[in-house]
Amino acid sequence: MPKNVRRCRLIPSIVDELRLYPLYEELVIPRPNPPDPGPFVDIGRQVVASMAQRSPAWEAESMLQDALAEAVGEVAAERLLASGWQVGRLGSRDLAYGALGAMTISALVTLSKAKDAKDIVAHKTFDTPAKKAAVEIVRELVAQQRTDLKQLDVLLEHIDNAKTM
Repeated sequence: MPKNVRRCRLIPSIVDELRLYPLYEELVIPRPNPPDPGPFVDIGRQVVASMAQRSPAWEAESMLQDALAEAVGEVAAERLLASGWQVGRLGSRDLAYGALGAMTISALVTLSKAKDAKDIVAHKTFDTPAKKAAVEIVRELVAQQRTDLKQLDVLLEHIDNAKTM
């Protein structure tokens, strides 16, 4: 399936998964502001696992890659995917799960706020908030990684200084 068609199907696929299967009953909606990105990674994993039970594995995998591209852009996503899904402690796969989890929770929140089904227009209703949520969570995950790397750098500098004494 061409990438642009898959990307257009991303949010409707998430909504279908929430609507048709009991996945929504298992999800806990993270609420702190700013939200802890960790639960979004777990939610993304649950969505992929749920889809993989009924669809070919490549469909869930493509959706995961598309969610990452929505969150970080096409070029960055391709670079992350080329890394073999691992960059430091935080894998790019975790970023993709986080993006997918954020898009899922965004769709769920949007659905819960809808007063009438007639008000829901798939792309207009869901796309912008879902993409915004994905970007926010991926930025939080990257910020946590930066903090961890800075702490590691301080520790390594301390170790280097201790060696020279």
